[in-house]
Amino acid sequence: MTKLNTLILGIIVVLLTTAGALPKDNTKRLKKEAEFFFQIGDYDLAEPLFRKLVRIYPKKAEYKFKTGVSLLHIRNKEKEALEFLTGAMAKDYDESFFYGAQAYHLHLRFEEAIDCLDIYQGKKNHVMDDDVIEVLREKILYTRELMSNPISEKPVLMNRAINTKSQEYAPLINRDGTILYFTSRRPGSTGGLMDGNGDFYEDIFSSHLVGDRWSKAKPLRPPVNTSGHDANVSFSANGNTLILYRTESDLRAGNLLYAIKTQNGWSDPVEYGENINSSGTHEPSACLSFDESYMLLVSNREGTIGGKDLFIVRKLPNGEWSKPQNLGDVVNSTKDEESPFLSADGNRLYFSSNGHNSIGGFDIFYSERDAEGNWMKPINIGYPINTVNDDIYFTTTQDGSRGYFSSSREGNMDIYYIDMLFEDNDLVVVKGYVKDILSKKTLSAYVALEEQDDLDNMSASFTNN
Repeated sequence: MTKLNTLILGIIVVLLTTAGALPKDNTKRLKKEAEFFFQIGDYDLAEPLFRKLVRIYPKKAEYKFKTGVSLLHIRNKEKEALEFLTGAMAKDYDESFFYGAQAYHLHLRFEEAIDCLDIYQGKKNHVMDDDVIEVLREKILYTRELMSNPISEKPVLMNRAINTKSQEYAPLINRDGTILYFTSRRPGSTGGLMDGNGDFYEDIFSSHLVGDRWSKAKPLRPPVNTSGHDANVSFSANGNTLILYRTESDLRAGNLLYAIKTQNGWSDPVEYGENINSSGTHEPSACLSFDESYMLLVSNREGTIGGKDLFIVRKLPNGEWSKPQNLGDVVNSTKDEESPFLSADGNRLYFSSNGHNSIGGFDIFYSERDAEGNWMKPINIGYPINTVNDDIYFTTTQDGSRGYFSSSREGNMDIYYIDMLFEDNDLVVVKGYVKDILSKKTLSAYVALEEQDDLDNMSASFTNN
């Protein structure tokens, strides 16, 4: 063996024996930083630090446990948690069994998830209360039940004209089902800026149905899209008002705005007043009733039952909006409600929640009005629309023949559709134009539909822009 070979071998031996090792002071700092981020719930920063600690101390169950818990809280990495949590469970680390049950649930391994909960509940010093354990147990059992009784065919992932490798969500379909609006975080956003997770800022896109195919989606032009975050929220029934969410310059807070459709495109968005955009609170989504007489608003303002609740805001005779009123504890859970959508007749409310009997993160639910006009207990829309992942932003065409929603079942949020579940055979969508009889130019007009035998009974009205 030459001196050079001996030197190289010596270097390799040193590298192998010191791999993963850090000076004592550096290791101490690493532990401190990892624990700090874990305790404040910043799992994106905690997870890579605990991974390093696992490599340095491969027999230490605590570091495997905290790596697994961190992964459960990170988008697109949730399923990686099981490897680390099973390692902690092998060392009989008490709290790992509770989170291990969650990880097995994500992998649809329900028997093993229940076994974990049984072991955990038998631990004398388990941290989680028994009622919290039972909530997770019921969730696992209910997931298995729903998946054993699917309600429909599998939802269809929309093609590359709509979905990309980035996130797409919050689909909105116009009244006749020919234009799809949605929010995307793909490259080429209006401002070209990215957040700390490597996602581009939100922009609103639209795609047109040409024949039986959707055109390649394009971003809406300014002033709708800006260099900040811009996300579509809801349409008015006539398609002439677009509600959107826009962050403020500090990117920490945001407000709901509305834009009006004109013959030249969308107007400059205008912020709603203080009864809708409350200072120091978060209002991420809303929807308008068919006649625009009220709005259902999501907010975490004072008076919530859970984190974010559904509120009703009514339009006053002077055109202003009333103060919000909580929709109550039948619809609102002790957790978060999101993305409301009303059927055309106003008698069915779709929304997403990570409370109630959700089988994943956010599930899609619906509630119907009783004879007195009160909202009844929400019903889980079922599998395979809902999964153990996030399923949210459900909307339909006006006749209810096709539903659109967003799901993270394949990783990033994508847009899906599903047919013929919600059709209302009594509803007819009429499309047309009001034109000048001489010039044939399209006019702005107010149109009212009335009962033929009862002209005082207005069925519907809308403005054509």
